[in-house]
Amino acid sequence: MTLELHQHPRAYAAGEVILSVEDVSLAFGGVKALTDISFDVREHEIRAIIGPNGAGNPAAKYPALRGQHARYTENQLHGFAEGKRVNENAKKMMQLLAMRMTNREIRAVASYIQGLH
Repeated sequence: MTLELHQHPRAYAAGEVILSVEDVSLAFGGVKALTDISFDVREHEIRAIIGPNGAGNPAAKYPALRGQHARYTENQLHGFAEGKRVNENAKKMMQLLAMRMTNREIRAVASYIQGLH
């Protein structure tokens, strides 16, 4: 697994930290994918650890994203942001992230996901 962090070409000014991740490790069987990774996510930043094609990861219980129609993804993100959709994660990760996204950011993420193959 490769961890890639990309910054938008037109970088925003650094905002407040909205999510802190500390000392995360992930292994699949005997293969270590991540070891003691820590980072902050600030307003207007997107950080992700995903496979290259949106196929999901059943071992980590991450669903496949590729092939989702952009409109469906937009509707789901708006549902999370408005509290109409919840997930089983007690930390409410999707709700917290979606409610901080602008409509433009939601459309951009939805378009990106639709293009994964």
